[in-house]
Amino acid sequence: GEAWGQILGDVAGMPPFLVTHLKAVAEDHKNGIFSAESDVVEHIGGQPPQSLAAFIRENRELFGVAQQESRA
Repeated sequence: GEAWGQILGDVAGMPPFLVTHLKAVAEDHKNGIFSAESDVVEHIGGQPPQSLAAFIRENRELFGVAQQESRA
């Protein structure tokens, strides 16, 4: 939404067209546009694709979120 657009717009060097694009992609993701599954990634890359949630969990520091200690 607008908060996401504001955050992106505040990133140094972020061009307005990229802010618009990323906002649209986020909205499409929220609405399930990218929920289709296929074997293309595995066929071309030789391994199954990683979900967006798994990628974010494994790379929180890339998004400015500190890794939390896991409690076993």
